[in-house]
Amino acid sequence: MTEPLSVAFHAVKRLEAAVDTCFTIVVSGPGPIGLMGALLLSDHGYRVLLMGAPRDEDQRLPLARSLGLDTVLAGETLPADVGGWLEASGAPPALETAISTVRPSGAIVVAGLFPAVPAVDVNILARNEIRLLGSYGSVAHDYRAALSVLESAPERWKSLVTTVPLSDGTRALRTAAEAGAVKVVLIP
Repeated sequence: MTEPLSVAFHAVKRLEAAVDTCFTIVVSGPGPIGLMGALLLSDHGYRVLLMGAPRDEDQRLPLARSLGLDTVLAGETLPADVGGWLEASGAPPALETAISTVRPSGAIVVAGLFPAVPAVDVNILARNEIRLLGSYGSVAHDYRAALSVLESAPERWKSLVTTVPLSDGTRALRTAAEAGAVKVVLIP
């Protein structure tokens, strides 16, 4: 859990440097990085909405709600005060929604990788002076912060893990690919 949490921490740190706490932040993608990022942002006092796809309603969004996060499905109405967005889904429609939703002078941090180069309306970015920032990986400081966060509430973070025996690795990969769990861990 340390590595994905360090990646989420790195992305959150970049977003926090660019936004004001009085605005809502949307996190798109309730996978490991998105859900962890949403929890970190919530812990730091932001109003957070975690956005998922309809397939996330079976497992990931109910888990997020049980951890105290507000959730929304892609395509639902978002509040007018979205000042920041953490894009962790790698879905082009999520990035398009982020660009069209974030308030002027807001910020979007992209931590999700896309299967194809997404189309970005740079005119909206320019006119609204929206900052579009990338975030990839993490550094030593992020690992130390992640370890500290994990140690402070181990049961909370353990709830994100689904363990599967190594002998059932194919099922584990299918579960992860179909959003049937947040973080799948193979156990020898």
